[in-house]
Amino acid sequence: MKQSKNIVLESCPWCNSIQIRQQIILKDYFLTNEEFPISKCDECSLVFTNPRPGLEYQGLYYKSDRYYSHANNQGGVIPFLYSKIKRINLATKYIQAVGNLSAGKVLDIGCGTGDFLDICKSNGWDIFGIEPDDKASEISENKLGIGVLNPSQISELRDGSFDLVTMWHVLEHVHDLQFQIEELKRLIKKNGKVVIALPNFK
Repeated sequence: MKQSKNIVLESCPWCNSIQIRQQIILKDYFLTNEEFPISKCDECSLVFTNPRPGLEYQGLYYKSDRYYSHANNQGGVIPFLYSKIKRINLATKYIQAVGNLSAGKVLDIGCGTGDFLDICKSNGWDIFGIEPDDKASEISENKLGIGVLNPSQISELRDGSFDLVTMWHVLEHVHDLQFQIEELKRLIKKNGKVVIALPNFK
């Protein structure tokens, strides 16, 4: 059965409350010029896209040469500037994420082309990645020399096996929020760290 392009949520995807209301409408100036209504839950304050793209359509938003985090070695001024800023940003992200942790096992969920894992690897970490986009996953595997998992394979990873788990602007794209949070809790070691970066809708 073919899924509809947009799925209307009648309840909050986190607490299941039906006390949800439209908060704002945001426009995608980057790629499609589509408008996306954003709802807020009055019970838990979660803010989420509603309606949201169905799973089989969601990946289409990243099938663009302008989506630089899933591309590699592009020419032009904008990709050049993006790569320069990315290097500075990666160094900052690494320092913020690692903190006082000693090098151990790190899992980057939504690893893109493997840039964050690359800096982790150069600092002695044992690296693991999950990425849904085939093109980005292939670039990541060639760069890092590891096999990158598809999100459907997350259950294959052992309980409590990671010192650090990161999600850089990924959680907002996840359809099953409850499942993803439970997996984060399952995978992280007792004294490990989970780092999640999210957009500021304001």
